[in-house]
Amino acid sequence: MPHLLSRLSFLRLTAIGLVSTALRGRASEIRRARGPVIHHLTDTHHPLDDGRLAGYVDAILEGKIERPDLIVHGADLVNGAPTEAELREQLASAKAILERAGVPVRYLCHNHDRVGDPLEAAGRSFAAIIRQPFIQHVSLPGLEVYLVSGAVTHPAEYHPENYNGKPPSWGFDIYDKQVLASFERFVADNPGLGGRRVLFTHQPIVPFEDITGTGHPDAALIRPYHVVGEEGRARILATLGRTEIRHVFCGHCHFASRNVVEGVEFVTTPSFLRERAGHTYSVGFRVIALQNDHLAHAVRPVA
Repeated sequence: MPHLLSRLSFLRLTAIGLVSTALRGRASEIRRARGPVIHHLTDTHHPLDDGRLAGYVDAILEGKIERPDLIVHGADLVNGAPTEAELREQLASAKAILERAGVPVRYLCHNHDRVGDPLEAAGRSFAAIIRQPFIQHVSLPGLEVYLVSGAVTHPAEYHPENYNGKPPSWGFDIYDKQVLASFERFVADNPGLGGRRVLFTHQPIVPFEDITGTGHPDAALIRPYHVVGEEGRARILATLGRTEIRHVFCGHCHFASRNVVEGVEFVTTPSFLRERAGHTYSVGFRVIALQNDHLAHAVRPVA
């Protein structure tokens, strides 16, 4: 049964940059949103976040940021570690910080939430510390939220139907045929209450440009900034069409951007990591709010 979070909240956010439902680089505000509110955090890379994750939680507790109905962490919660024991310590530390907010949190797992090779260590660590499956669904009033993790070998106890009960040898990601088939079955089995369907995943599915002006260490790769490829993207778009998902929120790029492909809105959210590979980034999280059947979202900066 889908998990139902019934509490409604009222959100007043002022001076939030980069409105995204009409995102063309213009700053705007989300005001007095009626309906459920989600905070999308991603790429916090704890403990390299310079305390921003703790500062975000403190701001909620102190009333400086209004409390959302749900926090979705879009993967790369931690920066990775050389040993499985150290990775588990990082995951436990970051999880403890984020859950101090007293808000339901759903987590994705991806490339930095691991200990390198073998990938099985990442799956074991995520299962042991985070204790959430790699494909998830949350019902909020008017919204059906789906999450698909990636870049790790999943443990057999999580959705073993994906690989006939056997973990794959290379990994688990949304562009894999079997993962997409499993996700489509999962949506059919968990349709929710008929609200607008939203997907969170980590890896960008369509090309994005860095419209924030912050630069990116892989600038030459921005236009094809994903590892999906044309064939994989076509499979994903077909699956999104069949599952009636019209909004997809991603991370991984460390910048905020937006693209619309075949009627589906794809959005990236910035990270909590200000500097990487000699480049400086804007840092922040995305506020997503349902307003009269309109999905509004904006980036709010963090210090």
